[in-house]
This record gives sequence, structure tokens and C-alpha cells, in this order.
Amino acid sequence: MAPPPSSFYTPGRRLPHNGSYIYVDHCYVQHYPPHPPPPPPVVATQPSSTPSSSLPSSSQPTASSPKPPIIFVHGGGLTGAIWNSTPDGRPSWARCAAALGYPVYVLDAVDSGRSQRAPDEVRAGAPVEHRTAREVWARFRLGPDTEAAFREKRGFEDGVGQFGLIGGGVGGKGGKGEEKVGEERRVEDAGAERRSNAGGEQGRREREMWFENLIRGQSARRRTTDAVEARGIRDAVAMIGKCWVVAHSNGAALTLYAMQMDEDDTEGAEVELEGLSARAGDGNAEGDVEADAHMRRPGERVRMRDLVEKVVLVEPASSLGPSGQVSYPESVKGLVIWGDYLKGHPIWERTLERYMERGTAEHWILPERGIRGNSHFPMCDQNSDVVWKEIYAWLANESVAKGR
Repeated sequence: MAPPPSSFYTPGRRLPHNGSYIYVDHCYVQHYPPHPPPPPPVVATQPSSTPSSSLPSSSQPTASSPKPPIIFVHGGGLTGAIWNSTPDGRPSWARCAAALGYPVYVLDAVDSGRSQRAPDEVRAGAPVEHRTAREVWARFRLGPDTEAAFREKRGFEDGVGQFGLIGGGVGGKGGKGEEKVGEERRVEDAGAERRSNAGGEQGRREREMWFENLIRGQSARRRTTDAVEARGIRDAVAMIGKCWVVAHSNGAALTLYAMQMDEDDTEGAEVELEGLSARAGDGNAEGDVEADAHMRRPGERVRMRDLVEKVVLVEPASSLGPSGQVSYPESVKGLVIWGDYLKGHPIWERTLERYMERGTAEHWILPERGIRGNSHFPMCDQNSDVVWKEIYAWLANESVAKGR
């Protein structure tokens, strides 16, 4: 039986608000202990800037842990829940990693999920947005970008689209969350009963349920808060210590941005943070001083690239921080994962080109490795375990065949 998860918050910033104070700019972090658990822990020393009460001892990485912690960072308009379970109830990658004996930490990014969203006056010029179901369908390559395909929840007609498979189970059975964690589920040459858009009306209803659960998992977002979100990632890494990072979409781009903050000119980010603090102040000078005393930030006293040993970027978004350039630290081993149906897409074809033009990371385009049909959400697709097995093999330095 898996040990129960725990959680903690990064410190964030304490700001005066309505005669009292609130916290902003913090991340909620869900910790999944490895199972089977590691040997008895020896608690590692935390950075001196981290309040001792911020990281529960049950969640702290240990010097004797046999495997490094893995941090999962979700994409924009999502929450850490996307790493926990797929839309049809199967274990997603965070739980698979914990089952392999890794300490796992899943972030809810700044202003997302269980990390309190800052008031609008604190994020001036950054309105809250809600992504619609139609936008998800078109942007993230679940099926043809037509009204009919969206209405009928009809995936691509090539027979391999991972959205189109019925519920994920052989012969149309599945979607019940009954699979063992990490169990491999191949789709190549799986037979006509598991082809895209199979199953008649029953298949359509199961695809629709998968999609509706994906939409329920969307989260309101702001688009112009990259600096504070990247600093939230830095804080979590600083508190957890040496680690591997798996990041998706905008969270992947922000992970690169967070590492650029080690040495790049971050004056713009500092100005933004100062401006946010000034706009939040409705207290007196004494309250402002008290707020400063509770100002973060463990991430300000570390070099993130010294702590992140390996990083996997899953379909990173086009947002690349203030420099607008892709920059991979040479000291960090990097892998970038791309799904299917990129060619001809108005957003993702160019995004792929931009990332492949620069940097030293290794790129895997899954169809070229014999894994076809993936959307922008491979951790949710019906072959999520197949993709995770490939990623895990790379992380663990195991041999991975490039063909099938």
C-alpha cells in the first residue's frame, strides 16, 4: 500500500490587505513518498533562508534517499492534478514515479490550484482568463479543428489518435482506474477494436467523458506573470534540493526562465515584483515593514542549475521569458518531448522549430520513435504509460530503443 501524501507551501510574500495581510507568490507542493519507502531518513540541511516551519519533516528530501526527488511542474491553465490521474482515472506520471521508488513533488504554480490567487489589484494588467472547451480542442490537437469534429468528439481519422481510443482498455473496456501503476499499455497494431473513433455511440460517449474531465481540470490563469511564476518554481527547487524536473507546456518554458534567472539580468523581474508590492499596500508603514520581514525567498540564494540535474520538457510553450530565446544550461541534462499532429498546426509547428534551432537538449518527436497519436497532453493520453516508460528510461540512464 502506498504511503499517504503530504504537502507544504513555499514561503511566498506577505502583503498588507484590508487591514490585515495575505500571502501571494507561493506554490502549494504535494509530496508523494516513494513506495517502497527508502531507508530510514537523515534529514538534509535546508537553505538558511527557508523558514524551518515551511517544509514539514515528513516531506523533506533525505541524504540517504537512494533516488533523487522528481518535481512535476504543470502547464498554464492547469494544476498539479494533471500529474496525479488521467481524465479516465488511471494513475498519471507522478504516481508512476512514486511507485518506482522516487520521492515526488507536484507543484500547484503561483496563482493556480491550491496556491492562492493574488487579488486583481496586485496583478494589475494581468486579467484572469478561462480557456474554453473549444479552445482546448483546437489548440491542443485532440482532433480535427472543425465544428463537427468538436461537436461529435471525433479524433483524427488516422486510426492511432490517443484521444480517439475507447476509454483506454482493450476491447473497449477500461477507464475504471483498475490498471496497476506504471503498467505499460501499447497501442501499435492493437487491433481494430482499439482504433481511433471506434465503438460507435458507446465509444463516442467514452471519448466525450474523457474530454469533459480534461476540461473540468482546466484552471483560470493570468498570462503576464511569468516572473513571479518562475520565481515560485525556483523557491520550490531551493527547498527540495538536488532533483530532476519534469515540466509541461508553459511550465516547461517557465522552468527554463527560472534557470536563466541564475545569471541573466533580472532587473525587469525585480521591478515587476517591487511594483506588485507597491500596488498591494493598503496598510501603514509599520505593516509594510512587517511584510518585508516575511518576504521570501529561498530561490534568491541558490543557483537553480546547480540543483536541477536533469530536466524533461514536455511540449514546451512558446513563452520564453524576457530574452525571447531558448537557453539550456550546459550543466543540466535536458530532454524535450513532442507529440503528434504538429505539422501544419498554426502554433506548434513553429514552436517546435524555435526550440530545435537553439540549445543543447535532446529532442524526441514521439512518432519518429514509433509512438503515434499523442496530443499536447501525453500524461493524459491513452498511451500515457508508454510515454512515461520512455521518459523514465532516459532519466534513469537506461537504454531506450529508437524504433519499434
